[in-house]
Amino acid sequence: MRKKIAVFAAGWASNILVQCLNGMNNVIEGEDVDIYLFLNYAALNEPPELISGELNIFKLPDINDFDGVIICANLIEFKDEIEQIVNKAKFAGIPVVSIGATVKDTISIVSDNYSGMHDLAEHLVVNHGIRDYFVVAGAKDNEGGEQRIKALKDVLNEHGTELPEDHIFYTNWLITTADHLTRKWCREKCLPRAIVCANDALALNVCLALKEFNVRVPEDVVVTGFDNLPDARIFYPSLTTVDQNFTLCGEEAARILFGSIEGKKYEPVIVIDSTMVLGESCGCPENTGSVMLRQQAATNSYMKHNDDLAQMRYDRLIERTILSCESISEIRQKLTALLAENHDYEGDNFHIFMDETAYRSVCDVSVSMRRAGYDEELSVIISMCDGQISEEHKFRTAELVPHSKNEKNHLYIFVPLYFNQYSAGYMVFCDLYKALEEKTLRAYYQGINYSMEKFRQNMYLKYMNERITELAQIDTLTHIKNRAAYDKKRKELQNNIDVIPGYEFGIVMFDANNLKAINDEYGHEAGDQYLKNCCSLICRVFAHSPVYRIGGDEFLAVLEGNDYVDREVLMSVFQRDMMKIGEKAIAPEEKVSVASGMCVFDSKKHNTVEDIRNCADERMYENKRTMKHRED
Repeated sequence: MRKKIAVFAAGWASNILVQCLNGMNNVIEGEDVDIYLFLNYAALNEPPELISGELNIFKLPDINDFDGVIICANLIEFKDEIEQIVNKAKFAGIPVVSIGATVKDTISIVSDNYSGMHDLAEHLVVNHGIRDYFVVAGAKDNEGGEQRIKALKDVLNEHGTELPEDHIFYTNWLITTADHLTRKWCREKCLPRAIVCANDALALNVCLALKEFNVRVPEDVVVTGFDNLPDARIFYPSLTTVDQNFTLCGEEAARILFGSIEGKKYEPVIVIDSTMVLGESCGCPENTGSVMLRQQAATNSYMKHNDDLAQMRYDRLIERTILSCESISEIRQKLTALLAENHDYEGDNFHIFMDETAYRSVCDVSVSMRRAGYDEELSVIISMCDGQISEEHKFRTAELVPHSKNEKNHLYIFVPLYFNQYSAGYMVFCDLYKALEEKTLRAYYQGINYSMEKFRQNMYLKYMNERITELAQIDTLTHIKNRAAYDKKRKELQNNIDVIPGYEFGIVMFDANNLKAINDEYGHEAGDQYLKNCCSLICRVFAHSPVYRIGGDEFLAVLEGNDYVDREVLMSVFQRDMMKIGEKAIAPEEKVSVASGMCVFDSKKHNTVEDIRNCADERMYENKRTMKHRED
């Protein structure tokens, strides 16, 4: 039976993640195994609501459905999330392996940050005679980062010097902080002989800031990194750094996980050696192939530029397609047509599943968006499996993804869709290792997320505009449509007269008798109640016709369809019911007396809606005079 391995990670250090995945893939290649990667881009410096939205993807899988779990713990900054995953796996009785950091109740595969950094520090002190250092550190509570600092301190102590605590500058891994610190040192002319950085990204930004102040690396200042990123190798000068050998970590994690599934026992912590990589940034001759890599990068730069432009145009096309729609069904229809024509980027297995509450809540206050987890069933926006687009509109979340019939190992990548802290669904990519490493996958899915959020905002604005328009057309006393609403209806009727041969409709005019007398003798509250009673009678009899209050005591009904056919009967019912109310009423405001007059459209006599209304108005006044004569 095909095995399923759940991998949990954050994607900011995508090169490290891809190294781990490649290592896992080296072990499972040829085996009947799929990897399910639950990926987010949550970081400590993000707003809390966005962090919550990103981390929700970790709540998607039911751990009981998997054979084992691998956590890229060094990439996840939220320790409580790691603990929750471990606890779920323990409860399910399946093994857990963590990579990059020691995690309780797991078998932890860690890179020996200390050994590689110790070798690098020893090289700087012995081979280059450097004693003066600044450290551009990551986060204070980061296990690997603290080991790197300790290694530097130990080497300096071994050689009779120290690293002052005020020479350690924590950045929380923000390259902007590294840039700011370097500029500050340059302006204050307090640069050390060497700047040791917690990772390559920080080191590269330090180098760029130094360049702006015409500070040469390595002649004026030595700069080192950590991670051995591809960019560090093609940069000039190439970085002296440390390779944590995450491909080996991934291989070891997969081997141990499969052994644990079979019941084998292992030590709780397994250490993989890290390796110093010498580059030009410390003053050593280039010996890592950087020159050749730079030549390849230069050769490929034009092609990459074109690819980036094509990807940008495609992303904008997707965005415009979504924002041009007025409903979820229209988005489904247009994306289906678009991907049926071209899905080179998405590949043959690609899915977007959405939570209906994200859109129903726009117009229905009784519907609340989900803050955590996912509904049992989601709407299918697009679901393409092995190049075939599904026509199903619903998908059971427990299944996670329709499975490819291709028997090779697959990497399914799950990313969250969300609106701030609210869950809106998820997306699934398949086998897109290159897009994951180059961060184009992140740009694509976040573009979809942004477009869907803007679509929802557009839905909300449209709904609110309709509500405002609707409220502006409601009479505040009787809560029926007002004169503004009738003016809109009049234009519709006029258009029907002009373009529909044989169009049939009628207008009934109503006028509440004795309103002034009731107001004068019993007060306006009684008069208001009297008008409500008159309106109630009209609406009850002409229940299938729009009724409007077009003046203080004037009402109008438009008869169409069955009410037009039954118009004479309805007029008789109106007179009968009005008399019954009068017989039973006690208070003056309860005695309903309404004059009425009806006119039906006759193309030989009428050219405009106003002609018909005027005719109905005249007949209403005739009825009013007759009623007054009877009362006298």
